[in-house]
Amino acid sequence: IALHATDFAPFKALNDLPMGMTAHILFSELDPKAPATQSDTMIKLIRDDIGFQGLLMTDDISMEALAGDVVTRAQASWAAGCDVVLHCNGKMGEMESLASASPRFSMPSQQRAHTVLQTRPPAQNIDIPALTSEFEANSGPERFARLYQPLIRPRPNALPAKRWSWMWKDSKGLWMSCWPCRA
Repeated sequence: IALHATDFAPFKALNDLPMGMTAHILFSELDPKAPATQSDTMIKLIRDDIGFQGLLMTDDISMEALAGDVVTRAQASWAAGCDVVLHCNGKMGEMESLASASPRFSMPSQQRAHTVLQTRPPAQNIDIPALTSEFEANSGPERFARLYQPLIRPRPNALPAKRWSWMWKDSKGLWMSCWPCRA
């Protein structure tokens, strides 16, 4: 399959990293029924063909890219072989439901999580007053506009939330943010 030589080659080259993330995309040539996050075929490919043995987490299951409620999405992801499920929208009811439905880590998942924790750099002492001053000096709307205006077009009624993001309310009244990237 051409995917091995093209799409999967970068992942094979980085297969020794301690953590990886699945995508909610369908590789119809490999599994026409389930997106990678919920496909035991794709997880087996990630583990066996690509050779990734690190902690495997899902992309955000609350982004509405998968069928079902968050618990159903998570259960399908765990059943496929993901170690960790990410839930990022901050809705407490969903988080509580997900926590109640979460299984215990399997021994291999525990070992992978332990390896990830061992690779973290040690915490560094930081000067909170100096960082606060730096943030305040660099977080004004004018500074943001000068740095990022060439990169993004803010939405109507958007507020500069930090020097690196814009926030606005969507049609449902939920706060959304935009994180500009340099091309």
